[in-house]
Amino acid sequence: MRIVATGHTPVGVIPVKDPNDHRLSMSERVLHEAVEELAANRGWHSFHTYLSRHSKAGFPDLVLWHTGLQRTLFVELKSTSGMVREDQDATLQQLADAGQHVHIWRPADWITGTIAAELRRR
Repeated sequence: MRIVATGHTPVGVIPVKDPNDHRLSMSERVLHEAVEELAANRGWHSFHTYLSRHSKAGFPDLVLWHTGLQRTLFVELKSTSGMVREDQDATLQQLADAGQHVHIWRPADWITGTIAAELRRR
């Protein structure tokens, strides 16, 4: 998926007015690709464990960091209907308690521009 950013929001991204909008059916994989590409275009670096079965259960899907902004984000990506598991929730809470920025992002966050806004935030 190729994402081209202009101004403050990726091209083609418009606010959701209808909660039944078909764009909300974006898979977690497609959302992941879109987020990583937008982040890279904005100077963020990323890490994703591709073989998570060999990693600590519950670790977030994506770690993003921006040296210029001096920010690190721990992101769990979910489809619209995807559920956050107990181990994921516990890990995200531990990271938040340690002062880290944690997010659970879904297709609606992409469509409404919430993700793009967070990647601009200082």
